[in-house]
Amino acid sequence: MTRRVEASFSIEQAGKLRMGDRLVVLEKATLAQISREVAAAAAKGPPFTHVHILAHGAALDDTDRYSPVGIELHDEDVISGRQLATALVAVADGGVTRPVVVTLATCDSGKVSDVRTTDASVAHDLHDQGIPLVVASQFPLSVDGSVPFVERFYRGQLRGEHPLVSLYAVRLQLHSCMGPNTHDWASLVAYEAFPSNLTDQLEELRYWQARRAQEGALRRVEALVAQGDGGTPLRVMPNARDRYEAGLQDVEAMSARLPTQGPFALECAGLRAAGHKRIAQAIFQMAVAGGAPDGQSDMLLAECLNHLDSARAAYWSAAKSFLGPSSEPLRRKANLHWLLGQVLSLDLVLGRPLDTGLLTAARLAAEIDLESPRRRPRLGLCQPVRVRAAAPRRSEDGDCRTSPARRRVDRQCEPLR
Repeated sequence: MTRRVEASFSIEQAGKLRMGDRLVVLEKATLAQISREVAAAAAKGPPFTHVHILAHGAALDDTDRYSPVGIELHDEDVISGRQLATALVAVADGGVTRPVVVTLATCDSGKVSDVRTTDASVAHDLHDQGIPLVVASQFPLSVDGSVPFVERFYRGQLRGEHPLVSLYAVRLQLHSCMGPNTHDWASLVAYEAFPSNLTDQLEELRYWQARRAQEGALRRVEALVAQGDGGTPLRVMPNARDRYEAGLQDVEAMSARLPTQGPFALECAGLRAAGHKRIAQAIFQMAVAGGAPDGQSDMLLAECLNHLDSARAAYWSAAKSFLGPSSEPLRRKANLHWLLGQVLSLDLVLGRPLDTGLLTAARLAAEIDLESPRRRPRLGLCQPVRVRAAAPRRSEDGDCRTSPARRRVDRQCEPLR
């Protein structure tokens, strides 16, 4: 870097020092501290996957102008790439573990000082010791450039983006935003040895990360509504409406990240539909629990029905795609009876007539799924569909009485039993 920065060490995993439950940060890190954290994580499991080093690059021998460059950690002599690689390796009951990705925000960490010797760069040494992907800087890296480098690269990695695509995006951002006196965009280099099934791994990672993001957004909306339902009406909470609208926009944005192609496409279509159902439930709670602003309960109930309609349409669209032709060889990681069961349930909730053809198809799909040794079926949907609201309510004197609405649901559910 162009000025001295105290070394810090961060790893994406829970540990002794952490931010949230996924990130460990070691400020003023020493090699011994790094080694202890890596060993502890490997012993407890799972091991660290990503490591970012923010440190100063310095010559291993400051009396030699052609000396290889190393890393200067806190209160230590300059260490070589092989020393750092050894500290990042741990041996546990499951075998030898090491990070998958190491990024170095360190000056000259990708630089070969002298081609007349066999000495290599820090990045080369880390890669040579078995770390699949190492990103480093072959020139001095500016402080201003190190921030967007980390932000953009790890944002892409945490969403399942191909590492080279993330690195290219970092270079574009640095080239367009940094001043003409820096060459950070050209400084970044990568040493990589990707597995042959990287595409499949990234596809699954994108699915899980998008699913977690949608779940987090939905829980934030539900928590906001539950806060109002718990005694503080939303209409008197500070900025409640703005927070609610922002939460809905967040849910929409996170749901849009769910894959629309590939083997997870149909399940993700169902997850988007499930998101509509959960938003409908939150809106219904606001409408009936006194949390809605005055005079807006009817509007909220109408909005609730709109989300239920959207959920039903999304489930039905996914079910039709499941049965339709496709050029994708592996595309079905969702159960047909799950999709059709949701369609049937929403038809009952929305007061629509029961489609016996869909019911027959759902039952047949569930029976076939139960017989498959490779499936772990959703048992609740493999059973004949029942609606909880159809259960008669017992009065205080012990008689079973049902409201007209509940009797109507009970009649509609009768063919499902």
